[in-house]
Amino acid sequence: MLIAYFSWADNAEEFDLDSINADVLGHASVVAPGDVGVIAQYIEDRTQADVFKIVVTEPYSANYDEALNQGRTQRDQGARPALAPTVENMENYDVIFLGFPNWWYTIPVAVHSFVEAHDLSGKTIIPFVTHGTGGLSGTIRDLTAALPDTCTILQSYDVFEDDVFDAQEAVNNWLADLGY
Repeated sequence: MLIAYFSWADNAEEFDLDSINADVLGHASVVAPGDVGVIAQYIEDRTQADVFKIVVTEPYSANYDEALNQGRTQRDQGARPALAPTVENMENYDVIFLGFPNWWYTIPVAVHSFVEAHDLSGKTIIPFVTHGTGGLSGTIRDLTAALPDTCTILQSYDVFEDDVFDAQEAVNNWLADLGY
């Protein structure tokens, strides 16, 4: 099993702590491992799966609004940012937990890059999503469309950003329902 996830915190340029609003700094999405990374840690704790961070070669702004605008522009342009590392031994994994934040009501373009860079044919994909007020929106629909038809997609897990640090039990229940 593999846990692959994209997090803004792992993909943001260096930031000056003094220039960030204290309310933003206190939120997990800006500080590594980020909201998605916290959920990935919960999954790892229970499953002992390998972990892979999806990292782009050109980082996003450390400014939240600027990063969101970059994400929207990339989405609108159909961009596929280059990834720093890729999974070298994808053939060794049958089950992939795939995590990401809901960016502009869909999957971040870096997730498209990840899917296109790896042969996921025949894999079982288990999505997990963090979000603000947008919920899952079109994330699962768009992820399903991006994946090969031979993938099996199991029940996703989603969590509101403010509930991430209280989600361990819910994540464990979700994993138990999936048989993990």
